[in-house]
Amino acid sequence: MKSVLSLFSGIGGLCHHGISAAGLSHKFRVQQFVEISPYSQSQLCHEQPEIPIQPDITNYHCHKGQFDILCGGFPCSGNLRAACRRQTLRELGNRGSVSLAAIVFLDSWFHCG
Repeated sequence: MKSVLSLFSGIGGLCHHGISAAGLSHKFRVQQFVEISPYSQSQLCHEQPEIPIQPDITNYHCHKGQFDILCGGFPCSGNLRAACRRQTLRELGNRGSVSLAAIVFLDSWFHCG
C-alpha cells in the first residue's frame, strides 16, 4: 500500500475522499494531513481519528521516503489570511504566502538528502 501525505487537506475531499471515490483505498492510504483550519481539522478528526494532523505547513517537516505520494490543493484564501495574521513575512522567510511556503516545503521534500 502506498502512503500519502495530504497538504492543505480541507475536509479530505481531494486526497482521502478522492482515493475512496476512485475505489483505490486498497492501494493508497493517507498517513498525514497538513491543515490549518480548526473546522477542517475537527472534520478530519471525526472521520479519520487515527490519521495525525499537522496544523501548519510553515513548520512541518518529513523525512525522505516517509511518504510515497504527496497530494493537495491550493490553500483557501481565508486560511491564507489567518496564517498571515499569525506570522509576518519575515517569519515566513520572506516567502510572502502560504502557497509559496508549500513550494519551499516541496523543494525540500524532493531534494532532502
